[in-house]
Amino acid sequence: MSFQSVLQNDFRTVLLDTDEFAETVVYTPSGGSPISIAASIDRDRALPSMNLTGGRPSGMKTRRVILLNQATYGVTTVKEGFDTMALKLNLDDVSATTCRVTKIVDQSVAHWDVEVEA
Repeated sequence: MSFQSVLQNDFRTVLLDTDEFAETVVYTPSGGSPISIAASIDRDRALPSMNLTGGRPSGMKTRRVILLNQATYGVTTVKEGFDTMALKLNLDDVSATTCRVTKIVDQSVAHWDVEVEA
């Protein structure tokens, strides 16, 4: 098993375990079909982003999301400004909100750390 496979497996079975930390989101790549994948959503970072929209800070509905960088259980490419993700912005939300991927914060052979905004 390669180092990359070990890292991907650890992310999938620990951090992105929907019985523990993660939840299912619907990821739609630009020009592609929606897929349901596990994601870890950081709702504590629901702060205004530094992006300016219409001359004012945006982002009260901004979240950080960790995804698996893997073809079977995650996504292998992320396109800022084009890909979307349907997720619950707050834990008590009844339905998901479609958000756009606004920024790739970090990436490794095992994960994507992205910022999404409704």
